[in-house]
Amino acid sequence: LFPWVSGTDISTLFRKNRCSLERTTEELRRTKPPPPDWSQPLKPRTQAPHRSLDNNKDSPVVPRWVETGENVSTLYAELREEARMLALARNQCFMNATKAFVSGNKALAKELGREGRAYNSRMKELHQHAAAQIFARRNREVALSGLDG
Repeated sequence: LFPWVSGTDISTLFRKNRCSLERTTEELRRTKPPPPDWSQPLKPRTQAPHRSLDNNKDSPVVPRWVETGENVSTLYAELREEARMLALARNQCFMNATKAFVSGNKALAKELGREGRAYNSRMKELHQHAAAQIFARRNREVALSGLDG
């Protein structure tokens, strides 16, 4: 959600907001808007057509390129950001659970551990969803051509 904000800044705000993902997201939206050039669409890169290998010089073959570079990096960051935020929340909960346990507050430790496991479960779901979307978007042409099976 906020690829233009450093992980350190997000972690700091997350701790400041007492591990609340919602409050941290609100504050990031309010205080760290995207830079002006962030919403500009990236220009697609074009590839020169390649000739086929059967020595037929009149039939150029355009390979099915799987996109890489900035477009994929942006897609990846957008789809994985919420899961990354949940990982930060999970880690903070587990650290606080450990501190609570060591200080003798076992009930709080149990509650924080349960909350951390819930964040972990949701994070895994989001990562699986993101992986499926990234794969589908990057392999759309291959699937449409029938080469996938």
